[in-house]
Amino acid sequence: MTGYIGGLGYYHYLRKVMTGYIGGRGYYHYWREMMTGYIGGLGYYHYLRKVMTGYIGGLGYYHYLRKVMTGYIGGRGYYYYWREMMTGYIGGLGYYHYWREVMTGYIGGRGYYYYWREMMTGYIGGLGYYHYWREVMTGYIGGRGYYYYWREMMTGYIGGLGYYHYWREVMTGYIGGRGYYYYWREMMTGYIGGLGYYHYLRKVMTGYIGGRGYYHYWREVMTGYIGGRGYYYYWREVMTGYIGGLGYYHYWREVMTGYIGGRGYYYYLRKVMTGYIGGRGITTTGENC
Repeated sequence: MTGYIGGLGYYHYLRKVMTGYIGGRGYYHYWREMMTGYIGGLGYYHYLRKVMTGYIGGLGYYHYLRKVMTGYIGGRGYYYYWREMMTGYIGGLGYYHYWREVMTGYIGGRGYYYYWREMMTGYIGGLGYYHYWREVMTGYIGGRGYYYYWREMMTGYIGGLGYYHYWREVMTGYIGGRGYYYYWREMMTGYIGGLGYYHYLRKVMTGYIGGRGYYHYWREVMTGYIGGRGYYYYWREVMTGYIGGLGYYHYWREVMTGYIGGRGYYYYLRKVMTGYIGGRGITTTGENC
Protein backbone atom coordinates (compact mmCIF):
# COMPACT_ATOMS: atom_id res chain seq x y z
CA MET A 1 0.00 0.00 0.00
CA THR A 2 2.90 2.30 0.62
CA GLY A 3 4.91 1.68 -2.52
CA TYR A 4 7.72 3.66 -0.95
CA ILE A 5 6.20 6.99 -1.85
CA GLY A 6 8.66 8.89 0.28
CA GLY A 7 7.97 11.36 2.99
CA LEU A 8 4.81 10.93 4.97
CA GLY A 9 2.26 10.77 2.19
CA TYR A 10 -1.02 8.93 2.13
CA TYR A 11 0.40 5.51 1.43
CA HIS A 12 3.09 5.78 4.02
CA TYR A 13 0.47 6.80 6.51
CA LEU A 14 -1.73 3.93 5.53
CA ARG A 15 1.21 1.62 5.98
CA LYS A 16 1.46 2.57 9.59
CA VAL A 17 -2.25 2.25 10.02
CA MET A 18 -2.41 -1.19 8.52
CA THR A 19 0.75 -2.45 10.18
CA GLY A 20 -0.11 -1.14 13.60
CA TYR A 21 3.46 -0.02 13.95
CA ILE A 22 2.60 3.48 14.98
CA GLY A 23 4.91 4.13 17.89
CA GLY A 24 3.22 4.88 21.17
CA ARG A 25 -0.23 5.32 19.77
CA GLY A 26 -2.68 2.60 18.98
CA TYR A 27 -3.80 1.51 15.55
CA TYR A 28 -7.18 3.11 15.79
CA HIS A 29 -5.80 6.42 16.91
CA TYR A 30 -3.65 6.54 13.84
CA TRP A 31 -6.54 5.50 11.64
CA ARG A 32 -8.46 8.32 13.20
CA GLU A 33 -5.92 10.84 12.08
CA MET A 34 -5.70 9.36 8.63
CA MET A 35 -9.42 9.36 8.09
CA THR A 36 -10.21 12.57 9.88
CA GLY A 37 -7.27 14.80 9.09
CA TYR A 38 -8.20 16.87 12.10
CA ILE A 39 -11.15 18.53 10.44
CA GLY A 40 -12.41 20.13 13.59
CA GLY A 41 -15.95 20.36 14.76
CA LEU A 42 -18.20 17.34 14.50
CA GLY A 43 -18.19 16.71 10.79
CA TYR A 44 -18.27 13.43 8.91
CA TYR A 45 -14.68 12.52 9.54
CA HIS A 46 -14.82 13.41 13.18
CA TYR A 47 -17.70 11.03 13.61
CA LEU A 48 -15.92 8.31 11.72
CA ARG A 49 -12.91 8.97 13.89
CA LYS A 50 -14.88 8.02 16.96
CA VAL A 51 -16.21 4.91 15.35
CA MET A 52 -12.92 3.69 13.94
CA THR A 53 -10.70 4.82 16.76
CA GLY A 54 -12.72 3.49 19.62
CA TYR A 55 -12.32 6.79 21.37
CA ILE A 56 -16.02 6.79 22.03
CA GLY A 57 -16.15 7.44 25.74
CA GLY A 58 -16.50 4.27 27.78
CA LEU A 59 -17.72 1.91 25.11
CA GLY A 60 -14.61 1.12 23.13
CA TYR A 61 -14.16 0.54 19.43
CA TYR A 62 -15.50 -2.96 19.20
CA HIS A 63 -18.54 -2.30 21.29
CA TYR A 64 -19.41 0.69 19.20
CA LEU A 65 -18.70 -1.01 15.94
CA ARG A 66 -20.63 -4.01 17.10
CA LYS A 67 -23.73 -1.94 17.55
CA VAL A 68 -23.20 -0.22 14.26
CA MET A 69 -22.56 -3.37 12.30
CA THR A 70 -24.98 -5.65 14.11
CA GLY A 71 -27.90 -3.30 14.24
CA TYR A 72 -28.18 -3.72 17.97
CA ILE A 73 -28.35 -0.04 18.67
CA GLY A 74 -31.26 0.26 21.04
CA GLY A 75 -34.54 1.05 19.35
CA ARG A 76 -33.04 2.10 16.06
CA GLY A 77 -31.82 -0.25 13.41
CA TYR A 78 -28.26 -0.66 12.20
CA TYR A 79 -28.80 1.30 9.06
CA TYR A 80 -30.31 4.23 10.81
CA TYR A 81 -27.31 4.54 13.05
CA TRP A 82 -24.87 4.06 10.23
CA ARG A 83 -26.80 6.64 8.32
CA GLU A 84 -26.16 9.25 10.94
CA MET A 85 -22.49 8.40 11.08
CA MET A 86 -21.94 8.50 7.36
CA THR A 87 -24.37 11.23 6.43
CA GLY A 88 -24.43 13.53 9.41
CA TYR A 89 -28.07 14.15 8.69
CA ILE A 90 -27.82 14.96 5.03
CA GLY A 91 -31.50 15.72 4.99
CA GLY A 92 -34.71 13.94 4.20
CA LEU A 93 -33.81 10.51 3.01
CA GLY A 94 -30.57 9.76 4.78
CA TYR A 95 -27.47 7.98 3.63
CA TYR A 96 -28.83 4.50 3.27
CA HIS A 97 -31.87 5.50 1.34
CA TYR A 98 -29.65 7.40 -0.99
CA TRP A 99 -27.13 4.60 -1.18
CA ARG A 100 -29.95 2.26 -2.02
CA GLU A 101 -30.98 4.42 -4.90
CA VAL A 102 -27.40 4.89 -6.00
CA MET A 103 -26.59 1.22 -5.95
CA THR A 104 -29.97 0.07 -7.21
CA GLY A 105 -30.85 2.86 -9.56
CA TYR A 106 -34.34 1.40 -9.45
CA ILE A 107 -33.35 -1.33 -11.85
CA GLY A 108 -36.58 -3.22 -11.44
CA GLY A 109 -37.00 -6.93 -11.09
CA ARG A 110 -34.43 -8.76 -9.04
CA GLY A 111 -31.19 -7.54 -10.52
CA TYR A 112 -27.86 -7.25 -8.80
CA TYR A 113 -28.33 -3.78 -7.47
CA TYR A 114 -31.76 -4.48 -6.15
CA TYR A 115 -30.36 -7.48 -4.34
CA TRP A 116 -27.53 -5.37 -3.02
CA ARG A 117 -30.12 -3.13 -1.46
CA GLU A 118 -31.63 -6.07 0.35
CA MET A 119 -28.22 -7.36 1.31
CA MET A 120 -27.39 -4.12 3.01
CA THR A 121 -30.77 -3.94 4.70
CA GLY A 122 -30.70 -7.53 5.85
CA TYR A 123 -34.19 -7.98 4.51
CA ILE A 124 -33.53 -11.14 2.57
CA GLY A 125 -35.09 -14.14 4.26
CA GLY A 126 -33.80 -17.66 4.14
CA LEU A 127 -30.23 -18.66 4.79
CA GLY A 128 -28.56 -17.38 1.70
CA TYR A 129 -25.40 -15.40 1.25
CA TYR A 130 -26.74 -12.29 2.85
CA HIS A 131 -27.93 -14.10 5.91
CA TYR A 132 -24.42 -15.39 6.43
CA TRP A 133 -22.99 -11.94 6.01
CA ARG A 134 -25.28 -10.73 8.74
CA GLU A 135 -24.06 -13.31 11.18
CA VAL A 136 -20.44 -12.80 10.26
CA MET A 137 -20.57 -9.09 10.81
CA THR A 138 -22.55 -9.45 14.03
CA GLY A 139 -20.05 -11.88 15.48
CA TYR A 140 -22.81 -14.37 16.11
CA ILE A 141 -20.69 -17.29 15.04
CA GLY A 142 -21.37 -19.98 17.63
CA GLY A 143 -18.34 -22.16 18.27
CA ARG A 144 -16.58 -21.53 15.02
CA GLY A 145 -13.97 -18.90 14.37
CA TYR A 146 -14.49 -15.71 12.46
CA TYR A 147 -12.61 -16.79 9.40
CA TYR A 148 -14.38 -20.08 9.20
CA TYR A 149 -17.69 -18.34 9.22
CA TRP A 150 -16.51 -15.77 6.76
CA ARG A 151 -15.46 -18.64 4.57
CA GLU A 152 -18.94 -20.09 4.64
CA MET A 153 -20.49 -16.72 4.13
CA MET A 154 -18.50 -16.06 1.01
CA THR A 155 -18.45 -19.61 -0.25
CA GLY A 156 -21.86 -20.92 0.67
CA TYR A 157 -20.32 -24.37 0.53
CA ILE A 158 -19.30 -24.10 -3.08
CA GLY A 159 -16.91 -27.00 -3.04
CA GLY A 160 -13.87 -27.42 -5.19
CA LEU A 161 -11.39 -24.61 -5.56
CA GLY A 162 -13.55 -21.86 -6.91
CA TYR A 163 -13.55 -18.19 -6.17
CA TYR A 164 -14.95 -18.37 -2.68
CA HIS A 165 -12.80 -21.27 -1.64
CA TYR A 166 -9.73 -19.26 -2.39
CA TRP A 167 -11.10 -16.32 -0.49
CA ARG A 168 -11.43 -18.64 2.47
CA GLU A 169 -7.78 -19.51 2.40
CA VAL A 170 -6.74 -15.92 1.82
CA MET A 171 -8.66 -14.63 4.77
CA THR A 172 -7.66 -17.49 7.04
CA GLY A 173 -3.98 -17.17 6.22
CA TYR A 174 -3.91 -20.82 5.35
CA ILE A 175 -2.00 -20.36 2.17
CA GLY A 176 0.66 -23.06 2.31
CA GLY A 177 3.87 -22.08 0.60
CA ARG A 178 2.45 -19.36 -1.59
CA GLY A 179 2.20 -15.73 -0.68
CA TYR A 180 -0.93 -13.81 0.14
CA TYR A 181 -1.07 -11.94 -3.13
CA TYR A 182 -0.72 -15.07 -5.16
CA TYR A 183 -3.74 -16.54 -3.48
CA TRP A 184 -5.66 -13.33 -3.76
CA ARG A 185 -4.91 -13.40 -7.43
CA GLU A 186 -6.45 -16.83 -7.85
CA MET A 187 -9.32 -15.98 -5.56
CA MET A 188 -10.37 -12.98 -7.55
CA THR A 189 -9.60 -14.46 -10.92
CA GLY A 190 -10.80 -18.01 -10.51
CA TYR A 191 -8.89 -18.75 -13.69
CA ILE A 192 -11.47 -17.06 -15.87
CA GLY A 193 -9.39 -17.15 -18.99
CA GLY A 194 -8.86 -14.36 -21.43
CA LEU A 195 -8.44 -10.84 -20.14
CA GLY A 196 -11.66 -10.27 -18.30
CA TYR A 197 -12.25 -8.34 -15.12
CA TYR A 198 -10.91 -10.94 -12.75
CA HIS A 199 -7.84 -11.55 -14.78
CA TYR A 200 -6.92 -7.91 -14.55
CA LEU A 201 -7.67 -7.74 -10.88
CA ARG A 202 -5.37 -10.70 -10.41
CA LYS A 203 -2.48 -8.70 -11.74
CA VAL A 204 -3.45 -5.68 -9.70
CA MET A 205 -3.55 -7.44 -6.39
CA THR A 206 -0.56 -9.62 -7.02
CA GLY A 207 1.70 -6.83 -8.21
CA TYR A 208 2.74 -9.12 -11.03
CA ILE A 209 2.11 -6.51 -13.66
CA GLY A 210 5.15 -6.53 -15.89
CA GLY A 211 6.51 -3.09 -16.64
CA ARG A 212 3.52 -1.11 -15.52
CA GLY A 213 2.72 0.04 -12.04
CA TYR A 214 0.03 -1.19 -9.70
CA TYR A 215 -2.25 1.73 -10.28
CA HIS A 216 -2.11 1.49 -14.00
CA TYR A 217 -3.43 -2.03 -13.85
CA TRP A 218 -6.11 -1.12 -11.37
CA ARG A 219 -7.16 1.45 -13.89
CA GLU A 220 -7.66 -1.21 -16.51
CA VAL A 221 -9.36 -3.53 -14.06
CA MET A 222 -12.01 -1.09 -13.01
CA THR A 223 -12.40 0.50 -16.40
CA GLY A 224 -12.31 -2.54 -18.65
CA TYR A 225 -11.71 -0.12 -21.47
CA ILE A 226 -15.28 1.10 -21.46
CA GLY A 227 -14.72 4.07 -23.68
CA GLY A 228 -16.21 7.48 -23.34
CA ARG A 229 -16.22 9.24 -19.99
CA GLY A 230 -18.33 6.93 -17.86
CA TYR A 231 -17.98 5.98 -14.22
CA TYR A 232 -15.25 3.45 -14.76
CA TYR A 233 -13.18 5.78 -16.80
CA TYR A 234 -13.09 8.20 -13.94
CA TRP A 235 -12.33 5.50 -11.45
CA ARG A 236 -9.42 4.58 -13.61
CA GLU A 237 -7.89 7.99 -13.19
CA VAL A 238 -8.52 8.01 -9.47
CA MET A 239 -6.88 4.72 -8.70
CA THR A 240 -4.08 5.18 -11.18
CA GLY A 241 -2.90 8.40 -9.67
CA TYR A 242 -2.21 9.51 -13.21
CA ILE A 243 -4.11 12.70 -12.70
CA GLY A 244 -1.83 15.48 -13.79
CA GLY A 245 -1.25 17.89 -10.97
CA LEU A 246 -4.50 17.59 -9.06
CA GLY A 247 -3.84 14.74 -6.68
CA TYR A 248 -5.63 11.57 -5.75
CA TYR A 249 -8.54 13.02 -3.85
CA HIS A 250 -9.52 15.44 -6.53
CA TYR A 251 -10.04 12.64 -8.97
CA TRP A 252 -11.84 10.56 -6.43
CA ARG A 253 -14.21 13.46 -6.15
CA GLU A 254 -14.96 13.26 -9.82
CA VAL A 255 -15.18 9.50 -9.73
CA MET A 256 -17.82 9.33 -7.08
CA THR A 257 -19.70 12.30 -8.39
CA GLY A 258 -19.41 11.63 -12.10
CA TYR A 259 -20.67 15.15 -12.61
CA ILE A 260 -24.19 13.97 -11.88
CA GLY A 261 -25.62 17.43 -11.53
CA GLY A 262 -27.70 18.64 -8.69
CA ARG A 263 -26.71 18.13 -5.10
CA GLY A 264 -27.17 14.45 -4.50
CA TYR A 265 -25.19 11.92 -2.54
CA TYR A 266 -22.24 11.91 -4.86
CA TYR A 267 -21.72 15.59 -4.55
CA TYR A 268 -21.49 15.22 -0.81
CA LEU A 269 -19.07 12.34 -1.01
CA ARG A 270 -16.98 14.30 -3.43
CA LYS A 271 -16.34 16.98 -0.88
CA VAL A 272 -15.63 14.48 1.85
CA MET A 273 -13.16 12.39 -0.09
CA THR A 274 -11.35 15.22 -1.81
CA GLY A 275 -9.54 16.93 1.06
CA TYR A 276 -6.31 18.89 1.06
CA ILE A 277 -5.82 19.26 -2.67
CA GLY A 278 -3.82 22.43 -2.82
CA GLY A 279 -4.34 24.17 0.47
CA ARG A 280 -8.05 23.54 0.69
CA GLY A 281 -9.74 21.65 3.47
CA ILE A 282 -11.58 18.37 3.25
CA THR A 283 -15.03 19.88 3.47
CA THR A 284 -14.27 22.90 1.35
CA THR A 285 -12.71 21.42 -1.77
CA GLY A 286 -14.53 20.87 -4.97
CA GLU A 287 -17.26 23.05 -6.27
CA ASN A 288 -19.10 25.30 -3.89
CA CYS A 289 -22.19 23.95 -2.17
